[in-house]
Amino acid sequence: MMDSSQPSRLFANAMGVVGLVCVVGCSIPEPSPVGAPDGSARPVLTVGSPAPTLQVEDWLTDGIGRLPTETGFERGRVYVVEFWSTTCGPCIQTIPHLAELQKKYATTGVRVIGITTEPPELVTRFFEREVRRSDGSTVRLGELAKAYNLGSDSDGSVDTDYMMASRQNAIPVAFLVGKQGLIEWIGPPLELEEPLATAVEEP
Repeated sequence: MMDSSQPSRLFANAMGVVGLVCVVGCSIPEPSPVGAPDGSARPVLTVGSPAPTLQVEDWLTDGIGRLPTETGFERGRVYVVEFWSTTCGPCIQTIPHLAELQKKYATTGVRVIGITTEPPELVTRFFEREVRRSDGSTVRLGELAKAYNLGSDSDGSVDTDYMMASRQNAIPVAFLVGKQGLIEWIGPPLELEEPLATAVEEP
């Protein structure tokens, strides 16, 4: 088991392998207004909105079970959908944290999902990088990340449905999908534990 300080230690060691380091979060371009296919204005995605289906061609890790290209949200199950990038320093810190959350809640049916718009080959190379643990040993980022489901949204469809629709302009950011298939919380992944515990306890 990883002690509570280990994610930050992994993060500190990982900074040397990341090209772009951000202090709080990694800014992304301000999203443009998003329209629906029929030209009408798309509703803003917010807490209480139905969670859009995930359309992901390339799943790079299987987590607690491989996901299909079109992934909906089962009633009675809690999901975490996190958006990240290999060039975002704080995103590295979320990898061990989300892996531990997946392990902790695996028996409750929680599914943790990471999404990047980067191509699969870039992410695969990134996963070969190593970080040092507090005991001095090293571990590949891919070894940590395989605990949960990571997908490449290279066509940007999931990014459009979540990041742009919710007007988020920084990563990492997580969307908590509750047992009724609705967005229950949006925020930094490192602040996820309390809202996740609440969602799991809901009937």
